Amino acid sequence: MSCFSILKAHNSLLKAKKLKNTSGFANNVVTLQIIPNKFKSMKRLIPIFVMLSGIFFFSSCVDEEDFDFDRLSQTTLNPSFGLKLFETEISLGSFLNFDTLIASDFVVVYGRRRVGKTYLIREYFDNTFDFQVTGICDGCKEMQLANFGLALQKYFGESRVPRTWLDAFSLLQAGLEKKNTGEKLVVFFDEMPWMDSQKSDFLRAFEVFWNGYAAWDNNILLIVCGSATTWLTDNILNNVGGLYNRATGRIFLEPFTLGETEEFLNDKGIVWSRYDIIQLYMVMGGIPFYLSHLQKELSLAQNIDELFFKPHGKLWNEFNNLYATLFKNADAHVK
Repeated sequence: MSCFSILKAHNSLLKAKKLKNTSGFANNVVTLQIIPNKFKSMKRLIPIFVMLSGIFFFSSCVDEEDFDFDRLSQTTLNPSFGLKLFETEISLGSFLNFDTLIASDFVVVYGRRRVGKTYLIREYFDNTFDFQVTGICDGCKEMQLANFGLALQKYFGESRVPRTWLDAFSLLQAGLEKKNTGEKLVVFFDEMPWMDSQKSDFLRAFEVFWNGYAAWDNNILLIVCGSATTWLTDNILNNVGGLYNRATGRIFLEPFTLGETEEFLNDKGIVWSRYDIIQLYMVMGGIPFYLSHLQKELSLAQNIDELFFKPHGKLWNEFNNLYATLFKNADAHVK
């Protein structure tokens, strides 16, 4: 992506480099005001809305406030269009200080799919971690453990494949202890909900790892990420067992606002009317992954046709792909 990127749109995941400066939870304040215009008929977009509605049915990304035409105060002048349109204020401060804070940190990053969670974390840390592993969608326990073993081999040279999750986290602890130099060790679990396969006892083993070692080591920065918001909320953030109140920070990553979408388009060299931008927002929301596929040489209608309706277009099968990652029995839900 360009210099604007997701990092700028969200004022960075963890603002000061290395997730530093000031402890406490992040504040994310977004205000958006729009001056109403006389809109033309939108009937020509009805087929598009019908075709794409399933994509956003379970993962809505448009706030009602984004289209609150009654809030007209405190608007600012946008030089790109010379019209009063919106005022956007984002304050996403850093909420951890792992330079001076003598404690381990447990951060949960969550949000809908395609919103840029993994991209944001990898960009911030320059894709450099002391340990990183990504869960496998629909992977069984044996497959998840084998994948975890490959990560152990990559970062610590561990050749043994763990048989259980208790064994896996024991090997991870041993590797981190050998690597510990007194500075914070960054451990990143991407798509953690996928690792918790049926009857795997993953969560119990993870609980032992955090409560028995990581929380007391004082040099661990554990980042947990996933698109299965319900799993993360129920099992981590609202856990009433051994992981109760263990997370020291959380970030719910939201899609671009309407104003940020306009900035993103401008940075890509796409100059459309605000009427077109609003129509685009109703079709794609503020999802960076979708917006990144837009071509400035094409009009809005041409872009949508190219991406969604052209056979084997980049987003032609997005509904099936996205739906399958949200439900274990996706086919049954569709029927």
